[in-house]
Amino acid sequence: MYSRIIASTTNRQIFSLIAILAVVAVGIALTTQHVLGMQPCVWCVFQRLVCILIAFSALIGVIFTNRPMQAISALLVVGWSIVGVSAAVAQRQAVLAQDSCALSIADKVMTWTGLDVSIPAVFEPQATCVDAAADLFGVPYEIWTLLLFVFLGLLALVALFKPKPQSKYFY
Repeated sequence: MYSRIIASTTNRQIFSLIAILAVVAVGIALTTQHVLGMQPCVWCVFQRLVCILIAFSALIGVIFTNRPMQAISALLVVGWSIVGVSAAVAQRQAVLAQDSCALSIADKVMTWTGLDVSIPAVFEPQATCVDAAADLFGVPYEIWTLLLFVFLGLLALVALFKPKPQSKYFY
C-alpha cells in the first residue's frame, strides 16, 4: 500500500508536504506562545529556526524539478532534520536534568544571528528549558518536534531515493 502511494507521488508533492508541515509546526509553536501563553526556551526558538530552514530547503525541490536540484533539496532537508533531532534531544536532556539551557549552542546561534532581537515575537527565548517544559496531548513538546524532524527527514530520503518516473512515451 505504501509503495503505491510513494510511486504515485511526485517529488514536488513530497517537498511541498515537507514545507507545509514545517511551516505549520512554526505556526503551532507561535499559537501556543502568543495565544496560550507557553513561553519558549532557547532550544524552542532554535527549533523554530530549523523548521523555517527546512521549509526553505524543501522549496528548492518544489521550484526546481530537475534531479540534481531535488537531490540538493533533499540533502539539505535531511541535514537540517538531523540538526532538529539533535536540538530536540538536547532540550529533552536539559528538561530531565533540570538544567539551564543558557549558554548552549542554541543560545550562541540565536545570539549570533540576531534573530532574537530583530524578530523577538518569533525568536526571543523567554523562559528556561525547565520553565518552558510543556505537554501537548500528554506528550512533551520536544518529543513532538523530534518526531516531526524524523518524519521530515524520512520524507526527504524518500524523495532522494525514489526512482525516476518512467516516461510513458519511451519504452
